[in-house]
Amino acid sequence: MMRACCADTPYGHEEFRLKYTVGFATIPRIRQGGLPVTTVRMPVHSPLSAWRNGAMQSDYPAAMKKKTPSILIALSLAYQNGRDYYMGILHYLARRRRKWEIRLVRQGLDLPTLENEARWGLDGVIIDYDVHDDAVSAIRRLGIPCVALDTAHPDLFKGMRHVAFIDIDSCEIGRRGAEHFLARYNYAAYGVLGFEATCNWSERRVESFAKTLEEKQLTCEALRVRRDELRTPALHRTMCDWAERLHRPAAVMAVCDELARTFISALSAHGIRVPNDVAVLGVDNEWILCTHMSPTLSSIQPDFERSGFLAAESMDAILREQETGGTKPRRHVQSPVSSIVVRESTAPSSTTGLMVLRAENFIRDHVGENIHVGDVARHLKVSRRLLDLRFREVTGRTVLSAIHAAQLENVRRLLRTTALSISEIGTLYHFRSESQLKRLFKAAYGMTMTDARAASMRG
Repeated sequence: MMRACCADTPYGHEEFRLKYTVGFATIPRIRQGGLPVTTVRMPVHSPLSAWRNGAMQSDYPAAMKKKTPSILIALSLAYQNGRDYYMGILHYLARRRRKWEIRLVRQGLDLPTLENEARWGLDGVIIDYDVHDDAVSAIRRLGIPCVALDTAHPDLFKGMRHVAFIDIDSCEIGRRGAEHFLARYNYAAYGVLGFEATCNWSERRVESFAKTLEEKQLTCEALRVRRDELRTPALHRTMCDWAERLHRPAAVMAVCDELARTFISALSAHGIRVPNDVAVLGVDNEWILCTHMSPTLSSIQPDFERSGFLAAESMDAILREQETGGTKPRRHVQSPVSSIVVRESTAPSSTTGLMVLRAENFIRDHVGENIHVGDVARHLKVSRRLLDLRFREVTGRTVLSAIHAAQLENVRRLLRTTALSISEIGTLYHFRSESQLKRLFKAAYGMTMTDARAASMRG
């Protein structure tokens, strides 16, 4: 448990510090393939710093009189998605110039912790899926405004007046997973692994995956398991028996990385090869988990940071509603999928396919550096001409366009989550000029960088 008024707030291996005397936030990043620098400095609202800088002088007395909202944030910071949620919340506070007293719970919220915090007064609670049922009941009983991230059981919140749900678009996850397999290989069978049908987000992913295949006149076998049985020998045997019934080569999507890892471990123990016999795709892109197993795990990357941003936005709307009696905030918001990170568990077996996979991984891991096509070729120990030829055969685009696409995806994230200028962003990613960056961005996304930033501000 930790309390902080958005100041000196360490979490995990990162440190977040809002410096209100100078009006800047310093946010070190540890995400693989993230920013090319160790910190991002963003202007943060502070009545004192804004007044010193000559801005908002008319608002200064009113701002000083307002009570700082006390918000309990309970996230599983041991996992990448929890850290990304938190980063998105902090980005919202910085971008929208909000000040909250944050009380941070680093893991599952239980009833004693909630009751202890409630004694000090709470204006709102932001929680993820790792929350005890009795804590949710207490939140409802106490009438504390709540924003729930990816909850598996929304019915627990029934009857709450001030509640909002922020969910990763699980239907899009299922669809993207099926399309990924359909585009890469002509598999003989398809399967999907999920949790029990009462888990809402899991069931939506399972159904969307199967529906996408059915639209192509393909069948899909589904296996649903209990989460509390993941590490039991009986479940391993069940998974292997199920996989043995699939014609090979088969393609299987698991609804989360944890389930995918359990499945791969069970297959390996029984001599079923991944990806030769069964290709496996996870969800969440939990980097430490995905890259420290054999084979490394391909995974769908939801935009958890965006979810955190939307969660803070929804809580802010609830607080304004209570204060002004204005328009009610959105109650259900869906967050998009970011990308699919391809690793060994869905790697093609051909030499050409493996070369392209290694090239894509190198580009993703070094996107923040000033890399060129020649750097990728040297890493793979092949000629630039051969690399371009094989890369175009498999992906339909050049290596240079793949580098630009990876850079632009990070540029779009910076536009959404920081106050860096277009010129500063262009310098970070080593574009030749601001005009080149603007031209490539508009060609890729169909809008100007200014319009993209404005759209993100509108939520």
